[in-house]
Amino acid sequence: MTSSWILPGSCFACLLAGCDEGPPARLTGEPTPATVASVAPDAASASVDAAARPESTPGIFAPARGPVAGADDACLAEAADASAARCGPTQDASAATDSPPVAADPTPSSSTQPEPAPSASGEPTATAAIAASPEPPEPNGSEAPGAASEATPSEATPPEAAQPTPAPALPDLVLDAEYLRTTVAQDFVDASADPCLLNEGCVTGSGLRRVVRFGTRSGNIGNADLKMGTPSMANPLWEFDECHEHYHFEGYARYDLIDTDTTQLLPIGYKNGFCLRDNGNWDLDAATAGCAEYTCEDQGLGQGCADVYTPDLPCQWLDITDVAPGTYALRVSINAEQSLAELSFDNNSASVRIQITDTSVAVAP
Repeated sequence: MTSSWILPGSCFACLLAGCDEGPPARLTGEPTPATVASVAPDAASASVDAAARPESTPGIFAPARGPVAGADDACLAEAADASAARCGPTQDASAATDSPPVAADPTPSSSTQPEPAPSASGEPTATAAIAASPEPPEPNGSEAPGAASEATPSEATPPEAAQPTPAPALPDLVLDAEYLRTTVAQDFVDASADPCLLNEGCVTGSGLRRVVRFGTRSGNIGNADLKMGTPSMANPLWEFDECHEHYHFEGYARYDLIDTDTTQLLPIGYKNGFCLRDNGNWDLDAATAGCAEYTCEDQGLGQGCADVYTPDLPCQWLDITDVAPGTYALRVSINAEQSLAELSFDNNSASVRIQITDTSVAVAP
């Protein structure tokens, strides 16, 4: 009688891959010797779960008659490699259930994990045992042998904060720029009436001299007094002024005139010797000891105190008799040679712009 062939989906894939022969003549569940040889799996290929195989599909070319027969999965593996293969015989459902599953693809899918393949003795193979062994725990802290212990940021001992270095106990001399600006004025002096003026460098020539007067007010904003002590000829910083009949601290103040167009320093500047003493307050809060301690006999400048040389004093000027009209910077510097120790030398000068004409001297706008 005529038999209807039942082609599972797997065998249909085999046909698409190039099975050029028809179905086998045998319909019994007994495989041919050649089929037995092709079906017998080795230990590695038998490790795929039967659930991973696609279900058999009822016949496509004819209605299904009887149970769905399995296909030769070894043939399917050959078909996946695009090689010619022939399909195995169909068999009844019981035979298909009893036959061991054969992997069509030796690489397991991501959702299906292979079972360990049994060895001849029934024990899992070494490869399967290694694959089935659990992942080793992640080392943490002291559990990792031989690992270098590292303190977490929260456990690390913070470095000790660097202690600020206390400022040394020193004076700090500054100038009152506003006092300088508000005391600028033109004047004339007769150098012939006082020979000391030319001798001390207060004028650049004899006779009637045209000068620009100004006042100098210096203060001590440091954290200690400026102590200079009793003047003595043994100290080269001191000079006895024969004209004024007292000691001067030589070079305490320097006066200069600078051309603002050329930045040229005019050769009319000079050093003015001072009797450095307390004669006013600079900072009442800092002048805790008052400002009456230092005199011309025991010179110095107390903390928070000021020494004022008013513009009416001799030599509180610059001789501008031979200076051409123009704009100039009148600069006053104290401790210019840095012979006295201070907290800072950056605040030891002040300047003001002045306009000199043929007939007048005024602060420039």
